[in-house]
Amino acid sequence: MDAALRRGISTAYYSIFHDLTRHTASHLLGSCPQEIQNEIRRSWSHGEISQLAKHVLERAKTLVRTPAAPVPGHLEKLGPLLDVVAEDDALVDTLRLFNNLQEQRHSADYDHEVKFVKWHLLEACRNARSARTRLRDASSAAREALFTLLTVRRADFRQR
Repeated sequence: MDAALRRGISTAYYSIFHDLTRHTASHLLGSCPQEIQNEIRRSWSHGEISQLAKHVLERAKTLVRTPAAPVPGHLEKLGPLLDVVAEDDALVDTLRLFNNLQEQRHSADYDHEVKFVKWHLLEACRNARSARTRLRDASSAAREALFTLLTVRRADFRQR
């Protein structure tokens, strides 16, 4: 039972990870064959998506407190696209849920001291579903900005 719960939590996380990479590859190469898009999808690492999510969440908090706050130096390279993403509540929710699910997945996959119960799996599934719905709810401009940020940060599109 424990293994099934852990696998389910991991699967919930992967549903949003694969949704993000699918949309990003389609944004980048929408007219290319699906086979090429799938190869590109395998180039994104979990860590780089998570890192961008952290930057967006940090910026969103700042903009709530101080709407005209300048972009801090360590985030300047993300340019105005960062604010387009950080100002979209649906995308901020998506990225927050993505990072939360990633933390749960790490515990499920690697921390054998943590005990999981059915409720944890149900919560992970609910959060994954919500993240995917919120991604669709985001404005087209914010989604395009996110997919562009994920793309332009790539210097290497080889599979990982």
